[in-house]
Amino acid sequence: MSIGQTEFKPMGMKIVYPWVDLENELVEARIELDGNIKVKVITDLKTGEQKQKGNWDDILCLSPTMNEDTYLKMCKDWAILFIENGISNPKQYFEGLRANEKKSNQIEKEDKR
Repeated sequence: MSIGQTEFKPMGMKIVYPWVDLENELVEARIELDGNIKVKVITDLKTGEQKQKGNWDDILCLSPTMNEDTYLKMCKDWAILFIENGISNPKQYFEGLRANEKKSNQIEKEDKR
């Protein structure tokens, strides 16, 4: 039997949704690595098309279980959520989720006392 350690650290990758056009059902996703935009994806829910600009190489090497199609599906799934729920400001939406999570954690801590 061997005993080891696993170190988890941030990869520096994030997906940002800078704009949503509710009327035309368009959503832009930017896949960033260490603050640099590597890939832009525009999802058009009216046509079902996704236009991409950029290079996937640096993103794909981060996780062997993820491929380009996986990231594109993720972008499309979030686009559907934003459009169907009338969310025009994803940043504000995610900030609200984080604030609610913090409140829930505080309530749990207080309940345990």
